[in-house]
Amino acid sequence: MAATGTAPSPDGARSGGTAPGSTTSAGRDALYASVGAGLLAFQRLQVARRELEREVFGAGGPCVQLRQGVDNVLDVMEDRLPQPVAEALHRSRDAMDSLTRTLSTVLGLNLPTDRPGPVE
Repeated sequence: MAATGTAPSPDGARSGGTAPGSTTSAGRDALYASVGAGLLAFQRLQVARRELEREVFGAGGPCVQLRQGVDNVLDVMEDRLPQPVAEALHRSRDAMDSLTRTLSTVLGLNLPTDRPGPVE
């Protein structure tokens, strides 16, 4: 009675199957393609993040406009408050500016770090 298995081919593979080297090669190619696609997706996200950062934190963006509005109100308040309270408010605003500069540096964001002038 003959054996039920298939005879190996000269390259070591069984007939009807794939060579062991080609499976490894296909797996490696799939891995490289996946990594490449992941890197491209990451780069696209970085570009989108930078565009959003420019839009939100750039000149005339909503963060700058909000900061200008708050600073204008605080300027008016400082002028109307008693001297010790106005000085405490001024010191807290200086601390906020310092914290904003630190966060901007640490996080790599382009946050507005100086008090903007009045909006005209």
